[in-house]
Amino acid sequence: MKTFFAPLLLLFALCGVLGAACESTPGDTVEFTPAVAPLIGTNEDGADRDCRIVLLDLARPSNNTGGWETLGSTWVWRGHIDVRTSELDEGARPAVLFHYGSDPTWWEAELQPAEGALAGFSRFAFALYDHVPSPGMSGTSLTRAVIEVIPVLTRGDHRLFDHNRNPGEWDNYVLNLNNGFLIPWDAGVCSLVPQAPVIDPLAAAPRATISFPATGSPELTGRLVAGGVVTVVYEPERMTTCRDTHNGYPAWDLRAFVKFNPSGVVLDQSVRSFVTNNGTPTTTAFALPADFIIPADTTSLEMWFWNSGIGGGYACQDYDSQAGANYPYAVFPAPGWIGGAKIMLSRSASQLCQSDAPDYNGPFSFGSWERTRTTFTSLCFEVWQEGVTDMTNPNLWQDLDVQVHYRYAGQEAFSTEYVSLFDQVGNNARYGLDLRPLDPFAMYHCPDVPTTEYTSASGEQMVQSPIEFYFTVNGMIFVPENALFGGNYWDYAASSFRDENCQ
Repeated sequence: MKTFFAPLLLLFALCGVLGAACESTPGDTVEFTPAVAPLIGTNEDGADRDCRIVLLDLARPSNNTGGWETLGSTWVWRGHIDVRTSELDEGARPAVLFHYGSDPTWWEAELQPAEGALAGFSRFAFALYDHVPSPGMSGTSLTRAVIEVIPVLTRGDHRLFDHNRNPGEWDNYVLNLNNGFLIPWDAGVCSLVPQAPVIDPLAAAPRATISFPATGSPELTGRLVAGGVVTVVYEPERMTTCRDTHNGYPAWDLRAFVKFNPSGVVLDQSVRSFVTNNGTPTTTAFALPADFIIPADTTSLEMWFWNSGIGGGYACQDYDSQAGANYPYAVFPAPGWIGGAKIMLSRSASQLCQSDAPDYNGPFSFGSWERTRTTFTSLCFEVWQEGVTDMTNPNLWQDLDVQVHYRYAGQEAFSTEYVSLFDQVGNNARYGLDLRPLDPFAMYHCPDVPTTEYTSASGEQMVQSPIEFYFTVNGMIFVPENALFGGNYWDYAASSFRDENCQ
């Protein structure tokens, strides 16, 4: 059975990773209730900065066909909150409030109990599917779309609003195009909230950088992929027309504009900053890198830059737009399907990937037998992309950017390597990861990753190093259901080579 995965930009299996009750569909048939807007600073309302109630995540799930889940005429957002159980025991009532755009009405979302909270907390799931943006919006409207969200705990006549991530009195959670309409899991908020092994979508996204030097042509590093991130670095010396000052301070801006096609959405950010003297800006400017999330439906983008004086009605203006043609770039698509993961630890296999290999159904064990007796040790999977994998394509190896991201137990950061294209099977491309090079206990090799010792059931001293990993294909994350890929590398602790050479 094929499994579809959401484009990286917004979500991958958050309900399963966070341990929520995914079988429930909160709020699918319930009318939202109007609510009183947050009134922080009054006698009735206050800010919670002690983790009594905290938003964990909020994102649009995939519809399994390359888009986002909808209900009626709008998209659906699903999220989770954690609440101190002691507050619930004392009669406090949790809720999630939200409002969209210019509509002044705040609405209350329905909560349903969910699993996965740490001892002392209770978890709830919720959904937003009305009074929110819809798929039929124009690019301009989508650029301006803003949803504000705030969890609240009502204790008698007093309300406490979640300000554990956003300390400002009026800082609600905001969903807009610039942040991908996503509030990702943040393991650094509320240490009492359990830290789940969630992959930050933007951290895992394929990244490219376009640099505009003081002179000469721009330089593209990396690959522009739908659902990825492009960083723009523009040297201020490239366009120096407008350098206004006011009372000796800089009064000019330099902005990058990116237009995404075919949606027509245009985003812009400042790409200049100033050297400061004890916090006071000087007139010495430097390049300020700007990150832009590439929408999932993007096939190309174009860029231009605007230099202007801030005062006097923008009296000074200049453009860097390649003589009005802008700077165009092609964008690679996210794949339509990834699946069919198979694990092979065999002494009779004849090649890296074989169709008759067993399906991957959980963490593998890689010990002395696999290390010394097998001919192939691999994990293979297939990718389908219309117009890319379903034909004879000599450029297939470069049209899909396939990477593995892995870490061993005790490591926080993931390491990244490319995964090799093996062959084509029907309309799919097949990729294979050789597990042997990742073995920290390989023959005549000193482990360079964290290891732990343990005693086997037979009383022998052993050493191990568990590994977990996931794949990305043009930015789309591929993991088995509700988990990362994983396995355990192990060996006997007694090793003459390691004893003599690995101190």
